[in-house]
Amino acid sequence: MVKMGLDRKERNIKPHSFRHTLNSILVGNGLSDLFIRQTLGWSQRSTQEGYTHLNAKDTKKQADMIDKEMG
Repeated sequence: MVKMGLDRKERNIKPHSFRHTLNSILVGNGLSDLFIRQTLGWSQRSTQEGYTHLNAKDTKKQADMIDKEMG
């Protein structure tokens, strides 16, 4: 998170937060909702929707940051 310029305390980021990020990135990249729910262990669409925070600009920015750090 330091390499990515994220202040964990300021943004209240916890390990659980990355489930939100991963879900949003996968949805933003067009993966099947059913596949994502099965992979992340959610049985209900409503549960997944609670984890989905989409804004095209932010999703692209997050994906670029992850790509940069993961190589």
